[in-house]
Formats: sequence, structure tokens, C-alpha cells
Amino acid sequence: HNQQSFRGAGEPRSVRQQDTRCGMTLKLFTILILCASLSSYAQEAQKEIPYLMGVKTSEGLLVVVNGSSGHYTFLLTGNEIEHPKPEEDVFIVDNEVVVFHALSVASLKEEYQTKDSSEISLLQMHASGEMEYFEKLLSHKLTARYTPFHLLCGAPALYWHFAAPEDMAAKGIKKQLYVSAIFDDLLLLMNTVQSGAQEEEELRQFLVSILNTVRTSARTINPYAIADSVKVHAR
Repeated sequence: HNQQSFRGAGEPRSVRQQDTRCGMTLKLFTILILCASLSSYAQEAQKEIPYLMGVKTSEGLLVVVNGSSGHYTFLLTGNEIEHPKPEEDVFIVDNEVVVFHALSVASLKEEYQTKDSSEISLLQMHASGEMEYFEKLLSHKLTARYTPFHLLCGAPALYWHFAAPEDMAAKGIKKQLYVSAIFDDLLLLMNTVQSGAQEEEELRQFLVSILNTVRTSARTINPYAIADSVKVHAR
């Protein structure tokens, strides 16, 4: 049983509360990430850098990812944050499932054989491709709705969702919700599920609030160095 649970990892999730703290929090994490990137190569020889690691901070759980598509971090806040399987890109924040996935923009352009498409167009092509995959997987015709917008940092983003097929609806699932965004050469996708009495808009804001905390790096981000920096700032 490898499930990791981070009780009290941050304040109760609140989009409004997170927005008011956004500037100070992100400045701190930008500094921490920069320091971790600059010191990563010296420390990699001493301790292997994992693909995915969560660093507990006073603000929540800072998720550090060093994948083939890029190096980035994002912040999860909530009363209880769980990582059921450390090797998978799935977290549970206050009983809400969050799945994330990253892709290289360059690889997408190559796949779609396009070089001059706008970032919003690329997001829509990716979402359409995902919808085709879901239709084949579920053997069901699906209708998605797409809404382009921009994150606080100016990154182009796309909110898209579709109603669950009847067999999924019978299990209490109403919709699958997605928000994807492009950060330089990284396309990052966040996904959750609407069920029960949950409000779609609240879940949309939940996903957007996570993407608003994303920070990328051209170099490997050392989570151990970030953890050490957090300890220093906490003193």
C-alpha cells in the first residue's frame, strides 16, 4: 500500500482565497524553483531525481514533475491531498480527483503536421483528437463544448467538457471536465469528474486555479533542493 496522504497540506481550497495570495505565493515558488534548477546538477549525482514528487509547504503541496515533455511544478491546496499511486499522475484533493498529463508542443505540431497554427488552434486540435480517442474507447458518440480563454499569466488555455454516456451516468458521473494550457513548449492538461451535487463552474475554477500556479523550467527541477529551501524559509 503506497498511497501518500498529506493531511493539512494547506488551507481549505478556495479559489478566491488562492487569488488573493497568488502573487506572493508564486513569487516565492519561482525563487525556490530557480534555486532548485541551478543546484540540480550538483545534487543529482548524490540523489536520483524522481519523475514526480510532492513537496509539502505552508501553502499546500507543490508537485514537482521532471518528465520527457518538460520540467514544471504546480500547487495543490486543500484539507487533505492524497496520491494513491506514486507512479501515476493522479491526485485526490478533498475527495476530488485530479488527473494531469503533459505533452510537447513540438511533438503535437509534428503529429498534426502544422507549423503555423495559433496556440489556441493547437489546443483545439489536441482536444478534438482526445475526443476521437474517447469515442472509440467508450464506443459512444460524444459531444464536447470548447471555451478558449487565457490564464492569469497570459498563457492560452481551453476549457472543454462532455456529458457522460448512459452507462457512466448510471454510476453517478455527470461530466468529464478538462482544462488544457500551453506554457512555451509544454501543453499541460488537467482533468476531473463532475458527479453528485457538484457544480460544474466550481470544478472548472478548481482546475483553472491549479493551472494558474504552473511554473516551468528549462532545466531539471530538484525537489529535494526545494524541500530544503522551504525548511529554511520556515525558520
